[in-house]
Amino acid sequence: MAGGVVEVLMMLLDREKCKDDFEKHFSKQKDALVEMVDYGAQLIERAYSASKKGLDDYIVVCVLFNHIVTMIDAVTELVSSGLVHPASMQARSAFEASIFIEWMLKEKTLERATFYYVSDLRNRRIWALRMLKGTAEQSEFEKDLQDMAKYLAFNDASVRKMAQEELEYVEGGLRQSDFVEVNSRFQKYYRKNKREADWYQPLLGGRLRKMAKEVGRFAEYAWFYEKSSRGIHAASPRDYTFSLGNGLVGLLAIRRLDDIHDLLGFVVYSIILHTYRIIIGHYLTDDEMTVFRRTYIDNWRKAFL
Repeated sequence: MAGGVVEVLMMLLDREKCKDDFEKHFSKQKDALVEMVDYGAQLIERAYSASKKGLDDYIVVCVLFNHIVTMIDAVTELVSSGLVHPASMQARSAFEASIFIEWMLKEKTLERATFYYVSDLRNRRIWALRMLKGTAEQSEFEKDLQDMAKYLAFNDASVRKMAQEELEYVEGGLRQSDFVEVNSRFQKYYRKNKREADWYQPLLGGRLRKMAKEVGRFAEYAWFYEKSSRGIHAASPRDYTFSLGNGLVGLLAIRRLDDIHDLLGFVVYSIILHTYRIIIGHYLTDDEMTVFRRTYIDNWRKAFL
């Protein structure tokens, strides 16, 4: 019995074989992805330097676009180790941020960026209040955590001090004239729905699905984002098992290269190239767009055809 268990574990998790298989078949793709990530990191700096450095530029470039480049870097590292299925989660997050950028830049950019920023302030306020003894948020949080609450430093003076400082900073921000009206709209949503809104909901009146339709990317959303949703929430047995017939099932390897073609194609064409073009088109020059297209054709395209 022990020998059988060891044999199964070896088949389930063979790190070195998966790395070797990846290097044998996908080293050119990895090299191209690394170069794309490097280009993206430089593009963050260049786009923000060329911007007016307003709140909208900060959110679009320094936050959302930065998030995309970070997630693609993570995808590169994960697939290199054969972790293709987990890499789809980073790709999904990058795609979501890509839709955010496109919708934000489509119109009313400053207003939409303001809603994003105020939403973050409101969530930071919730967490600060959870760490302050005597608040309704802390009482509810402690009750929800039950036995775990005793391990949290609610009564630690340094924690209370940091929470109080955070609360003062956040509330000071929410009182700024540019944010008061936006904050009131979030509060109206909260009173009606008994929960905090996602940053775009008071503006969009719907979920990400609606946003994807508004920017003309619903096909990508339906094919990849919705398709990967069950995997993200650990709701799909097919991600981990397969039928052997006669009522028997087998376990898929933890590290495997299944679906790597679909994932890399989606990452390169639906996220990297699409979003890089949007950022270059909005912040940089036509000459830069020409250089980018030539770089793709000369350095990257062959690896993904």
